[in-house]
Amino acid sequence: FAEEAGELAFHALPFLTNDDVADVLQIARTRIIALLRRKGVISDDDESGASVVTALTAQNTRGVTAIHDVPPQFIAAQIDAVFSDLDVRAVKIGMIGSSEIAKSIGQALALTNAPVVWDPVIHPSRGDVPFIDSLFSHAVAALMPHVTVLTPNVQELAFLTGASIA
Repeated sequence: FAEEAGELAFHALPFLTNDDVADVLQIARTRIIALLRRKGVISDDDESGASVVTALTAQNTRGVTAIHDVPPQFIAAQIDAVFSDLDVRAVKIGMIGSSEIAKSIGQALALTNAPVVWDPVIHPSRGDVPFIDSLFSHAVAALMPHVTVLTPNVQELAFLTGASIA
């Protein structure tokens, strides 16, 4: 599903052309960044594409077995480095890992007017390791003021709204 969500998120940004894909900042775990390169959203030979790594995952074909979050201060430094070098025209957020990381991302997003797509990866489709902490409502509060398009799956939508969705 993550592959479909990534594609959906970029289809939700119709103002971007093929020439603009290098101007998209991807904030996610490493696996999603590799997927975007494979799908041609971020070109392998284009050095102006940008990514910010939020977490490292240990995973196999059956699922995620462990997560190591990148410290929020380092995530902020990555974002600052990109914003100081590139004219970021869109931002795509994937897995954030913790509310502290979300706060760091939210503070950095206050520095741009670029539209933001958030695929709120809350739990892996395979494996038992959640991608959020117990303070997820703080993550939502930090990010939502900057989000242009939200792309949750059905389970994520139910979690975010607290409603039963059939």
